[in-house]
Amino acid sequence: MNNLSTALAPGFVIWITGLPNSGKTTVAELLQHEFRTKGMATVWLDGDHLRRIFSNRWGYSREERVELAAAYSKLAAHLSMQGLTVIVSVVAMFDSVYKQNRDTMRNYFEVFLDVPYDERLQRDKATEKNVYASSSYSESIYDPPAGADLHLKNWGENGPGVVASQIAGHVVSRMTRAPR
Repeated sequence: MNNLSTALAPGFVIWITGLPNSGKTTVAELLQHEFRTKGMATVWLDGDHLRRIFSNRWGYSREERVELAAAYSKLAAHLSMQGLTVIVSVVAMFDSVYKQNRDTMRNYFEVFLDVPYDERLQRDKATEKNVYASSSYSESIYDPPAGADLHLKNWGENGPGVVASQIAGHVVSRMTRAPR
């Protein structure tokens, strides 16, 4: 087994964002598996799971979404300070969230998964999430991260396995250079 844990900077947050059905969960799961096979202490925080863990305490208004994203950020920062590589897969749709993460997390790496609306709609129908059928859903409230470390297409030939490997390569390169 290729053990990278001794060569890498301790504590790193990989924040994977994108609109609903852009493949965040699938990519994060594959990325976690890849890192664990390389001997890295990794934890994965998924937005859907975290909402349930937090007992759906927050709703879907802009203010509640920002508060929830702040809770995700604090948890991720806390875990990374303990030396873990934290993979976060969430919509977390606002510039203020991305800025807060960059300002408060020492080793932070942001990934934006970009998937066309038609592809996301097709995935939504296949999973029966019905996100796009909801009257409360609007893409106009999403701020695509302008300063993402990686902006990746996650569809067609660039499927989740390819995307996870691209992220892993960039992150490992950055982690070996990160300050200790």
